[in-house]
Amino acid sequence: MNFLVIDVGTSSCRATVIAGKGEILSQSRGPVRIDQPQPSFAEIDPDRLWLAVQKLIRYEIDKHPGITFAAIGVSAMLGYVFLDKAGRSLMPAVIYADNRAKAEIKKIRRLSPDEKFFAISG
Repeated sequence: MNFLVIDVGTSSCRATVIAGKGEILSQSRGPVRIDQPQPSFAEIDPDRLWLAVQKLIRYEIDKHPGITFAAIGVSAMLGYVFLDKAGRSLMPAVIYADNRAKAEIKKIRRLSPDEKFFAISG
């Protein structure tokens, strides 16, 4: 039994093949480019990222001819990826490091004390 694990972080993307007892059989890593079209923005082009992930997966599969996977796990730091009806991305993915909503956050914090805000939002 083998597993394929994909981890998309802020500095790199990894694809790892793991044997059933947890032994790492192989791993590939590629860079992730975070775009900052304006100060305080942090975005990733989901199409470019998907191509990079596919390349890493193919590279790992090619290392192990005939391999099958019992499961595939994915971990990613992406926020939302908005798609059209055909499954194409509509805009860059805004990631957790994006700070473009600072003015809105200040307004919310003025309108609602922290205790009340956290009680409502969890």
